[in-house]
Amino acid sequence: MDYLEKLKLYLPMVGTTKKYKGYWFKIYDCLVILVCGCLCGLGNLKQIHRYAKNRVTKQMLKQVFNIRKIPCYSQFTNIMSIIDNTQLEEAFRAWTQWIIYDLQGKTVSFDGKTIKTTCNMKKYAQPIHIISAHVSELGITIGQLSVKSKSNEIPAVQDLIKTLNLKGCVVVADALNTQKETVSAIMEKEADYVLPFKENQGNLYKEIKEMYDYVLDDKVERNQRNYEYTKMVENNHGRYEIRESYVITQIDWLQEKNKWKKLSCIGLIKNTFIENGEKNIQVRYYISSKKLTSKELIYYTRNEWKIESMHWLLDVNLKEDLTKLREENAQKNLNILRKIALNSMKLYKENNKIKDSISGLMQDCLMDPEVLIEVLRNIS
Repeated sequence: MDYLEKLKLYLPMVGTTKKYKGYWFKIYDCLVILVCGCLCGLGNLKQIHRYAKNRVTKQMLKQVFNIRKIPCYSQFTNIMSIIDNTQLEEAFRAWTQWIIYDLQGKTVSFDGKTIKTTCNMKKYAQPIHIISAHVSELGITIGQLSVKSKSNEIPAVQDLIKTLNLKGCVVVADALNTQKETVSAIMEKEADYVLPFKENQGNLYKEIKEMYDYVLDDKVERNQRNYEYTKMVENNHGRYEIRESYVITQIDWLQEKNKWKKLSCIGLIKNTFIENGEKNIQVRYYISSKKLTSKELIYYTRNEWKIESMHWLLDVNLKEDLTKLREENAQKNLNILRKIALNSMKLYKENNKIKDSISGLMQDCLMDPEVLIEVLRNIS
C-alpha cells in the first residue's frame, strides 16, 4: 500500500467538533487540499485556497483524489475551524506509527513551540503551545499535543509519552521536563532517558556538582578520577567549539539515585565557544537510565537540539509564526498538516536519496503537479 492509499485510509478517520451535514464538500477533501498546499510550501489558508482553485491543480485533485468541487474561501475556513483536532492528532500518530513502527536505537526528542501569532487571539487568554515528539535521526515528528501555554508543558509531555510506542529508544528533552513523573512514564514505555538538570533539582544538583568539582580538580590523584572522558573540536564559519564529555557510571554514593527510576549514570558536558575573539563556556549536567560512554553522551545531547530544525522549517518554509488565523482550532489543525508535509518531504528525500533542499522540493511541487504526485507516490 503506497502513501496515497494510506492518506485515503487515515484522513477519513477525522470528524468535526459539531454537526456537519457535508453539503457539497467533504472534510477529507479539505484535508487533502491542505496537505497538498503545505507540500507546495504554502503557509496560510488564503494561499492554499488560491492554489486549489487553479485550473491545473483542480485537474490534479480530480484525477488523483477524485475531488470534484472546491469550497469557497469562507466555507474552506469554516470547515478548517470545525475539524476535530483530537481526532486529527490521533490520525497523525497512527500514520506515523505506520511509517516508523520500530524506534529501537533511535533518539526521540520532546519539546514545545509557541505559535506567536496566537498571542493576538483576543478570545483566548494565552497563546497556543504545541508539544512535539521528534525522531532525531530521521527528522520525523511522530506525535504532538497542544496546550494553552508553556506552563502546561510538563504534564503534556507526560501525556504524549503515554500515547506513543517508544520501546527501545532514548528519550531526550530540556531541563524543564526532568521530572520524576516523566522518568516513570518513559520507563513504563520500555525506553531510556538522557535528561539535563539545573539548580531547581536541589540535592540532586548539589551532589552531582560537588562530585564533578572534586574529580575534575587538578589536585586530585589520577587514580581517583573515576570518569570516562571525550573531547571533540569543531571549527565552522569562524566559530570554534570544544565539546568535552565526562561520564561517571559508579554512582552508588549518590543519595538521590533511588528517587529516579533506573538511574545508571551521570554526565557533564562542557562546551567552550570562541567566536570573534570572545570565549564563552557552558556547563550542563545529565542523568541517564542507560550506562553511557562519553561519546554517547555527546551524541544524545546533540540530538536533543535537532527538534529545533523542525521548528525552524515550520517558521521559515511554512511561515507558521506569521499565520493570522483567529480561530484556535484552525491554528492547531494547520500545525499538524504542516508536520505531515514536512514528514513527507523528509521521507521522500531519504528514501529516494534526493539532495535538493526541502524548500526547493516544495517549490518544484508548486510549479509542477507531476512532481507533487511523484513525491506522494514515492514516500513509502
